[in-house]
Amino acid sequence: NHVDGKAKELNRRLQCVDSIPGLCYNEDGKGTDTNGQGSKNCCTHTCSACGTELSPFARWKPCTSLDGEGKTGKCGFLSRYDSESYECDFSLCGPNDHWNPAAQPFRLSAGLETNKPNNDNPNIPTVQTSAGKARIESYTSVMMLFILLSSSLLGPL
Repeated sequence: NHVDGKAKELNRRLQCVDSIPGLCYNEDGKGTDTNGQGSKNCCTHTCSACGTELSPFARWKPCTSLDGEGKTGKCGFLSRYDSESYECDFSLCGPNDHWNPAAQPFRLSAGLETNKPNNDNPNIPTVQTSAGKARIESYTSVMMLFILLSSSLLGPL
């Protein structure tokens, strides 16, 4: 509830790319930076949802590689001593889970499906511009928007 903690969490969320699956690690608070014993949730959360509002211990670990056919992904390290990334098995996700392999978010992220333009789709981020709404459809667009907004709020870097 501290001001600095809230600012840090807001900054973390601004950098989130919710179209990339990952591991919401340590919601239960049992993990440390060395034991890897925290809860592991690859199915229900996005980056924005896995943070201090969920649990003060929760940490988002985005997948850095994804096997759409195998329904697995390498999603961060649980301990600073780990030599390999944790492997999320998305085939274990329930039918209503966000990252269920049959659901569109997973299929889009894994490249198994393409996102056809649909201006009525509320799940595609948009920003208001002087010319109307602009769709954000790539990580690069999101990061460029973040840098632009940061520099206009904070001044030159």
